[in-house]
Amino acid sequence: MNIRLEAVILTCVGLACLALADGARAAELVSIAPDPTAGMSQAVVVDRSSPLVFTEQLLSRDPEDRSADDPGQQIRMLFERLDRTLSAAGTSPDRVAKLNFYVASTELAARVRGELAKRYHNAKTLPAVSFVQTRLPNPRALVGVDAVACTDQASATKYLNEYWSDYFTARDAKKPATGEMPAARRRHFSMLLVPKAPIAFISGDAKPGDLPAATTATLESLDATLKSLPISRENVVQVKCFLQPMSRAAEVRQRIDAFFSPIPTPPVVMVEWTMKGPIEIELIAYEDRPHQPSPTGDVNYFTPPGMKPSPVFSRVTMASAPKLIYFSGLYSDGAGDGAAQVSSIFDQLGKLLPQTGSDFRHLAKATYYVSDDDASNQLNAMRPKYYDPARPPAASKAPVAGVAKAGRTITLDMIAVPPIGK
Repeated sequence: MNIRLEAVILTCVGLACLALADGARAAELVSIAPDPTAGMSQAVVVDRSSPLVFTEQLLSRDPEDRSADDPGQQIRMLFERLDRTLSAAGTSPDRVAKLNFYVASTELAARVRGELAKRYHNAKTLPAVSFVQTRLPNPRALVGVDAVACTDQASATKYLNEYWSDYFTARDAKKPATGEMPAARRRHFSMLLVPKAPIAFISGDAKPGDLPAATTATLESLDATLKSLPISRENVVQVKCFLQPMSRAAEVRQRIDAFFSPIPTPPVVMVEWTMKGPIEIELIAYEDRPHQPSPTGDVNYFTPPGMKPSPVFSRVTMASAPKLIYFSGLYSDGAGDGAAQVSSIFDQLGKLLPQTGSDFRHLAKATYYVSDDDASNQLNAMRPKYYDPARPPAASKAPVAGVAKAGRTITLDMIAVPPIGK
């Protein structure tokens, strides 16, 4: 199905959506264990009757801006940039399900948490929030963020016209690709356009080589996974890279642009990891069909051809449920060794999942950030205790400089779905 046909579907669905009252809009998102003093929730349940927005990694300053060195000023600028991006996508802070922050230090994370408390304490819905410590693609930027939010059909139509009309006109005229996509064709945000369409969470993939060559080889491997589902590159809504060194991020961006050209490049997120390997890349994409009831459940687990299955992560999960559940980044209740931290985090998750209407057998995606070998090894050892080996979430584990909270060396970032009927 091409985007123009999707637009017809959107128009039909949009007529129904426009008839809803404002109260129905609030029902798109349900906060679980909200904390107004912190400006966040432990989890957010998303009703996927509306298009979803995925932003790129927004940075707290532009490369050419020499004035914004003050951390407080950068944090304020980041939130202003986030507000502008949400507005351009036809949404607002009280329709945000998830915020992922990327900070240069633990102290900066504490300052961002303080700003969250100021900005979101009166929001109708408090977002789920996660943090990780990393350098950013702009070496002078101290903070970054990406967001997941709900929007409306009118904004989806505007998005189609702005980002896709030229591409599909050229494609339908069978014009040849003309090299790398210019920066103006990079998408600052993407939309999951078909309400309740199955979402593919594709685990991190990594190929060896020098950073640019490894980037291209990894993207080609991921493309083979997409084709096996089958899902088009056109339906990729986010590309997330774990790479080192971050000082070569521009080379990675060039390879991503070239890989997707002439398709408008999806939003990109970058985290610097401490692995010896140059890069790992994960994708979020969607099928261009609405949700259909599945006899095997509302999240399915796949191993693409040529890959080996694992009892602790799936290569691909396909979430076809009409709801998604985003969790805030989980930390242990107290400082301790790796075993104590991992056990505390999974115990918290076990108590939180029933509040969202889900369970360990319906986890769709996990991102594990670890800053020492003890936490990493204990995570490996303890995951089998909690996961059904036939239904582990898609996952990426990234060794990083820090997890943005003092005394902690691991944080978990989870996405789940409710079982059928909930």
